[in-house]
Amino acid sequence: MTNAEIVRTLDKLAFFLSLHNECEEKINAYRRAAKNLSRFHPSIEEMVLVGADLTKIPGIGKVIAKKIEDILIIGESRFLAPYRDEYPESLWELSQIKGLSTRTMILLFKNHQVCDLKQLQANLNGGPSLGLGASLEEKLRDHFGR
Repeated sequence: MTNAEIVRTLDKLAFFLSLHNECEEKINAYRRAAKNLSRFHPSIEEMVLVGADLTKIPGIGKVIAKKIEDILIIGESRFLAPYRDEYPESLWELSQIKGLSTRTMILLFKNHQVCDLKQLQANLNGGPSLGLGASLEEKLRDHFGR
């Protein structure tokens, strides 16, 4: 597994924790770890294979180091499975839109069954108002280039 895949998994984990109302401190720890690892060049997988101490990497504590090892052992899909009970993994795509809050993503999913970028774009272009307010809907349309 590449460092980028590990970073994406930690990002997704932070996202799902936010959807499940985990404490901000925990969510931010995963986001910080993902950000630090995105700039880390040695292979994390190789480090784990040789028994290196991941807590030597800035922003990686014992808990997150163990999570990274778990990700490498069982893979992203199985690792994230318990967090996807209520929300589909594709909902994470929406978190990549700057300015779209977790609360708004939950409303889009629960009220309009929007769970990915394609569905959001389709709803913005052809469907009725999503009830997000004209300003936010306009920003979202701009995001998709109208």
